[in-house]
Amino acid sequence: MAVHGDLHQYGNGAAVVLNGRKEWEALEMEIDIIFKIAGIGILTAVLHSVLKSVGKEELASLATLAGLAVVLYMIIDLLSELFVHVRTVFMLY
Repeated sequence: MAVHGDLHQYGNGAAVVLNGRKEWEALEMEIDIIFKIAGIGILTAVLHSVLKSVGKEELASLATLAGLAVVLYMIIDLLSELFVHVRTVFMLY
């Protein structure tokens, strides 16, 4: 994270100004992640129900596990970014 006056620029391209001009970019990113996770959940649920109704219970379970793995990967990536920010805030190296 590079700090330029009131502007905090993160490695992912999001910039937040402390006086509130660009806080919407960080909020937009958070909402985007929530919509991605919800979309993957809905897609996984639909795929599971379609495969189960066709009689492919094994594939339905596999599709559910694949959706869970994708979401867990996204969450692990967010947690690692959180730990980097915590380290930066408390100046831990």
